[in-house]
Formats: sequence, structure tokens, C-alpha cells
Amino acid sequence: QSHIHKKTMVVSTPHPFTGSERKIVVVGGGIGGLTFASAAKRVGFKVVVVERSFTADDPNAPSALGGGIGLWPPSQEVLHSIGALAPLLPGGAYMPSPCYLNSGGAVLGRPSAAFQERFPVLCLQRSELAAQLLRG
Repeated sequence: QSHIHKKTMVVSTPHPFTGSERKIVVVGGGIGGLTFASAAKRVGFKVVVVERSFTADDPNAPSALGGGIGLWPPSQEVLHSIGALAPLLPGGAYMPSPCYLNSGGAVLGRPSAAFQERFPVLCLQRSELAAQLLRG
């Protein structure tokens, strides 16, 4: 059960081993804070997330989070471990072969063809990632 308050999200889950409630306050509702809060909730903590810039139900929250994000394999592994990756896949896309540009837009270099196979980068909207982490 989640309760979202101005500048605070409260998620209550009894600890699976003792039946008591363990509590954590996470200061910062960015991607890192929400990921930690989601992981803590999955193992039975009551989590309060405090964010000064926006609230989870604020219509301006997506713009406060920024636009897109590219998730490298280690980040995808963390999201998979907390059950948050699979729901994000339909709304994301894997980055095609990247290139590195200078400030004028000229291509400086491209990684080898094997790059995408070794390092698949999932691209999606930050707001979608945050919403999934809030759903926990």
C-alpha cells in the first residue's frame, strides 16, 4: 500500500521475517533514491522518500527528472533484481550503434560492431523509470 503526500511517499510493508515494521527514510527522489527505496520495500521495509524538488503526483515531475536516460547493463541488472526491468522493456528501445560527436555535431568516432552486443544500452524516458520504481 502506497501513500503519496506532498514531498513524501510512504510505502508500508511488514518485514517478512519478524512481522515487525522496519523503517527507512530516503532523502532524494531521483532515480538512485527511488531505486534504493524500491529495493528496500521489496525486502520488507517501510520506506519514506523525501524529495524537495517535486512530488510523485506533481504534473511537473517528469520535467524535473529530465528527458531520456540510457541504462547500461549494470543498471539493467539492478532493475532486474528488484523486478523493475521487465515492465520497462515495452516502452524502451536498445540504442543502435552509438557514435561520439564534437560540439559541432561532427562524428569523432564509433565503437566496434561488437559494442552493442557486449554493452546493450536500454533507452527510455526518465519519467517512465521513476513511475515504475514508485510502483515498486
